[in-house]
Amino acid sequence: MDPYNITPQEIEEGKGMAGVAYLTWVGLLIAFLVGKENRFTMYHVQQALALMILMFAASILGVIPILGWLVIAVVWIFGIVCLIMGLINGFGGVVKPLPIIGEMAYKFNIVKPVGGSQSQTPPPPPPPAV
Repeated sequence: MDPYNITPQEIEEGKGMAGVAYLTWVGLLIAFLVGKENRFTMYHVQQALALMILMFAASILGVIPILGWLVIAVVWIFGIVCLIMGLINGFGGVVKPLPIIGEMAYKFNIVKPVGGSQSQTPPPPPPPAV
């Protein structure tokens, strides 16, 4: 069972924007603005955003000599592999989290699709009557 509750129709409609989300900050912004109501697109926007934040943070650490350079090299290689996987998954209509980043992005629920029925978490139960 799909824990993300993304329908085949949403996957088909959101494939293009899901792939675009991985193409630089501009692609991420376009996918976010155009695909707000599509859970598949928002799923990939969420992962792309987490990936870009990780790569940006690694770039900042790159100012530290030797250790920073090593960190930035490892993170960027990992990031490029994840970027390629994300592009393939997004354009291919696959709901599969990226290694490490995908599960964290889903847990933090950074970006939510628009619409009450498409919420990723159920509402809390009502308080008991007294």
